Amino acid sequence: MKLRKAGMVTGLVVAVGVSAFTIVYATRGSDAVSQAQAPIEPPAKDVTPPPGATPDTSKPFWHIPYINQDEKRPIFVGTLNGYTIDPAAPERTGLDVCPGTGLEPLHPSTAAAMLSAPGRLQIDARVLPASVGEASLIDAFTCGADLAIVIRGFHLKPGAEGVNEGGGSLQIFRSTGNGPVVWAAPQERWKAIQVNGLPAIVSRPIVSVGTKVFGDCFVAVYEPRTDVKTTVWGAAANESVCLAVAEAVIQ
Repeated sequence: MKLRKAGMVTGLVVAVGVSAFTIVYATRGSDAVSQAQAPIEPPAKDVTPPPGATPDTSKPFWHIPYINQDEKRPIFVGTLNGYTIDPAAPERTGLDVCPGTGLEPLHPSTAAAMLSAPGRLQIDARVLPASVGEASLIDAFTCGADLAIVIRGFHLKPGAEGVNEGGGSLQIFRSTGNGPVVWAAPQERWKAIQVNGLPAIVSRPIVSVGTKVFGDCFVAVYEPRTDVKTTVWGAAANESVCLAVAEAVIQ
């Protein structure tokens, strides 16, 4: 079946504030007691941390004021390091990516072999950092005989550096072309960076203290030489995790 509809192209969920997935992982400790702990009433939505406050992770729901603060900040829409950031930008359709015919989905077994092979959209799991665990998703679409979009998901290991103690998840998305970055975060969490010498942007999680990470990391980098954009999304992970994955993927 040809892929023509917009909603199936990006493969990324726009996150505003903090995703429900991240809450599940970030509130789950590595021990059985913390995972089974009875719920406690959280602070009200208007409670935010005092200026210059240091998070006290010994208190229940210590993270909620920081999430409240983040949700009160306006979502950034604009240009950073040459990238247009707009969470409301229209998604590309299959016909936008592959004019005339649309995109053709690959069977996961075929996609896995193609993604591991050398090529401009390669995602080789063997070169990823030690924090990345087993694969959870593979999607790929071709335009004619050429790969045009690839998506690969992984688990992030509990206890790995930069990952919440309960673990997390990772998604790598690579496609031809360089459209707007569809990711929602306030300006305070965005930063201009470089990945392997290329201009890039990164969004950090909402709050991170030791082994507790609330929010997601996100990296976007475009390679003009190959006309490929790579985005990396790590749920319940620090920006160092997303950056290490992007550096490994982009060779």
